[in-house]
Amino acid sequence: MKITNKKLLVSCLAALMAGCSTANLAAVPQNRDSYNRALDASENEQFLLSVVRMHYAEMPYFVSVDSITATTTLRTGVRGNIGVNNIWATPQNGLAWTVAPDIGFTQSPTITYSPNQGAKFATGMLAPLTMGKIFLLTQSGYSPSEVMKLTMNRIGSLLNGGIASDHAGAKQLPDTTAFDNHIALLDKLGATNQIKIDYASYESSGAIYMSFTNPEAAASVAKSLGLSKSYKQLIFSNLLPDSTHPENVISVYPRSYFNIVNFLARNVDTPKSSAGSSESANYAATLVDSSVDWSPYSKNLLHVLTSTSEPSSKAIAKTEYNNNWYYIADNDQVSKSTLVILKLIYSLQMGEVDANLPIITIPVN
Repeated sequence: MKITNKKLLVSCLAALMAGCSTANLAAVPQNRDSYNRALDASENEQFLLSVVRMHYAEMPYFVSVDSITATTTLRTGVRGNIGVNNIWATPQNGLAWTVAPDIGFTQSPTITYSPNQGAKFATGMLAPLTMGKIFLLTQSGYSPSEVMKLTMNRIGSLLNGGIASDHAGAKQLPDTTAFDNHIALLDKLGATNQIKIDYASYESSGAIYMSFTNPEAAASVAKSLGLSKSYKQLIFSNLLPDSTHPENVISVYPRSYFNIVNFLARNVDTPKSSAGSSESANYAATLVDSSVDWSPYSKNLLHVLTSTSEPSSKAIAKTEYNNNWYYIADNDQVSKSTLVILKLIYSLQMGEVDANLPIITIPVN
């Protein structure tokens, strides 16, 4: 039986498509890079927006991603070109054709969101961090001063602002000099391996144990805390100050996540058109007096800039709020680091995963 060129072409195409449809589908790169980047940018925006809202004395709001389902659709077809190799030749000798399969795919993602709300969420927002969670943060590679400046209201008698300076309408900087000097000293001693931090139990509660490699380090920390003498070991516990406890048991008061966002919201730049007596209704109430430079209090841990137009792509996070843009500059390494810690603290407070820290009892002499 004579096979025409047309029949041969169709047969070849059918075989080619059958083979390529499975082979090329297997070669499709099923990676999650685009979803990873998109969700990271969205999460950064959400956490930034929560700080901006708090700056204007408004409640932060969070939406979680429950699931992502991506459907991949294969598209098949044929591309063909027919022409003449030599226009002077007869058609039967000069006719030429090229055929290639046309295969592609599309992905249709379905993302499910849910609002974080209810008693459990409110408790996670308002409950002070446990000593175990603070210990985890100190072991994550961030400096003690950065972690403690964010998470502590008080260490012993050293105040890091406190309730009086955190309420809406506060108009002056609190004196945190002694607190700041203390955590700076811990940074210095930690950088030279003169202190060691462990986690254990004290009176059935989690506590951070700090020991020293030399008497000089112990004496300097005792002096910064206002103790009567130095100790080989200090115990930091979330207990009420009590004269029955030994002097080397230091009472601390950690912040809640809500309090941490409250603290960071002081260093959000307020648009000039919105700060002052001619404020619009949207900016009538700010958390603090916008004419005060709060950066010494917050140590610029998170500096949120503002612009009337959308910032450049070099912003690590940006969000539009009440017709103004707020953003964190990509070259602001301190703010970027704080944003990561803020997200970690949120996960620790809202998650259900047990930290599984080893709890041992150490007697106090």
